[in-house]
Amino acid sequence: MRLVLALIVVFHHNTKYLKIGEFAVFAFFMLSGYWIHKMYKEKYDLLESPYYSFITSRWLRIYPTYIFNLLLVFLIIFVFKWSPEGLQAYQEGGDARFWFSNIALLTYNQLPVPLMFLVPAWSLDIELQFYIVFPLIFLALSRTKSVWVYLACFLISVLANTVFHDIFKGTVVTGIHFFLVGSLLYITNYKPGKNTVYISALLFLALLSVNYLHPGLRANMFASNRDLMWLGMNYHELFNTALAIVIIPILAANVKQPSPPTDRLMGNLSYDIYLFHWVLALPYNFFFAHLPFGQRLPYFFIYFLITLGGSYLIYKFIDEPVERLRKKWLKETKKPVSLEVQEIR
Repeated sequence: MRLVLALIVVFHHNTKYLKIGEFAVFAFFMLSGYWIHKMYKEKYDLLESPYYSFITSRWLRIYPTYIFNLLLVFLIIFVFKWSPEGLQAYQEGGDARFWFSNIALLTYNQLPVPLMFLVPAWSLDIELQFYIVFPLIFLALSRTKSVWVYLACFLISVLANTVFHDIFKGTVVTGIHFFLVGSLLYITNYKPGKNTVYISALLFLALLSVNYLHPGLRANMFASNRDLMWLGMNYHELFNTALAIVIIPILAANVKQPSPPTDRLMGNLSYDIYLFHWVLALPYNFFFAHLPFGQRLPYFFIYFLITLGGSYLIYKFIDEPVERLRKKWLKETKKPVSLEVQEIR
C-alpha cells in the first residue's frame, strides 16, 4: 500500500494527469498514526526511557536518508546547476531560518515552496512534529477515557483549520486528524468486511471519475493555482481529503494483512522513492519539461526506472545499515521486564 502511495506522488509531481499527491500524503499520515500507536504501545512503552527512545529511534529512521537525498540535491543545484529557475529563490531568501528548516526538517513545511530544496519533505516535518506530540496523546489516553481524548484532539484540529488557521498554519495541528484516524483504527481494532472494502474502492473510483470527467473540476485539478472554491473552501483540498476518507476501510484491511519479506521491502522502498524521485525530477524537468507530452514520455519512463533502481540502492546502502544500528541500539535500551511480560512476548 505504501509503495502505491509513493508512486502516486511520483506521477503527481511529474505529470499533469494525476494530481492527487495530497491524497497519498494524507493516506500516509493515517497509516503512520496506526503504526506509531501500535509501536509505541507494544515496544517503546516497555523501554527504560520511552519518550527519548521513541524520538531518537524515529529520527534515525527518517533523518539519514533525508540528509543523503538533500546532499544529492545540493550537488545538482550548486555543482551541475540543473535546477529550475523557481528554485533559485534561495539566493535571495537563504537566511538562517531557511538553512535551519532545510537541514533540521523542523519548520520545513512553513517555508514557501521555492525555498524548499526537497519539496516532498514537507510531510516529514509534519511527521516529526507528530512524533513529538504523540507520546503526550498516548499518556492522556492511558489516564482518561479514549473518547474524550480523541474528541478534544479533533476539536483542536477543527479550530486550528478555521479560527486559528493563521497561527497553526504549516504545523501538525492542522493535519493531526489524519494521524488520529490511524490511531483510532488501532485502538478499535477495526476489521472491515469484504463488502465494505469493495464499496470503499468503488467510492474512490467514483470520486476520481466525477473529478476527471467534469470539465470544470478537471481544469481546476490541472491548473497551477487550483483556486476553485466550494462553500468557501478550496475544492482541491476537499477532494483529496474525501479520497483519503473513503479509503479508510481499505487501509484498515491492509494493516491487518500478514507482511511477507517482499511486502516489507516494498513498504520500506516507498520512503526512498518518495524522496529520491524529487532529486531526479530536478534534472528531468530542467532538460525535458519544455517538451510536448509525447516527446517527453520516453524520457519519463527512463526517469521512472532510474528512480526505482536508485531508491533500491539507497535502501541497501543507507537505510539497511542505519536500520541495523537503530535496532541494535533499541535492544540495548530495554529495561528489565517481569516474567509475566516476558511470557506474553
